[in-house]
Amino acid sequence: MAHTLPLEVYKAIEEAVKDRETAERVARSVEKALEAIEEKAKEQKILVKAELKDELTNELVTKEEFKAELKALRNELKGEIESLRSEVKGEIKALKLLIFFTMFLIVMTNKGSLELLLKAFGLLK
Repeated sequence: MAHTLPLEVYKAIEEAVKDRETAERVARSVEKALEAIEEKAKEQKILVKAELKDELTNELVTKEEFKAELKALRNELKGEIESLRSEVKGEIKALKLLIFFTMFLIVMTNKGSLELLLKAFGLLK
């Protein structure tokens, strides 16, 4: 893209140099410098964009990595759930045994309670 200097800038150069031909050369040099700067900026933009894309690609989790990590977490949770289930089953067995033992002790210490328990469970009318 060709750059043209504004008329005011060109006149300022011409007044400072006091020579029209030298002012034109300075103006062309400035225009070429601006073009070179713009071209360099475009090149840098492309490089920075590519670097940023690479960095983001490296930083972000890919879909496959996400699925693999999610699967690992699910498997870990399944293991934890099974462990908790087995613990709860053990606790339920212990609780049943404790209830049975308590009822046995109640019956042994109080003979009238056997009749009450049998009525409560509907085994005696």
